Amino acid sequence: MEKKTKLNENGYLIFEDSGKLVHRWVAEKKYGKDRIEGKQIHHVDGHKTHNHHTNLLLIDKEDHYNLTQKENKDKFILRIIMFLSISSL
Repeated sequence: MEKKTKLNENGYLIFEDSGKLVHRWVAEKKYGKDRIEGKQIHHVDGHKTHNHHTNLLLIDKEDHYNLTQKENKDKFILRIIMFLSISSL
């Protein structure tokens, strides 16, 4: 049985029965509950309702703030791409 979701006041999908944010639930399944504790979950494409695990990035709060700031966005994305390129070696 599929769980029902709805949009919260901030535009994020939540589960109707628990109020839990869907993107945090997906990230928990991908990374593990311990790894997401105290972290932000960033929607890479900027769409708050696109909660596929490939669109979610686990990130520190400060880095998430910097990423969402328009003047730093391009520079930060380049750093992420460089990190992902290096880490895939």
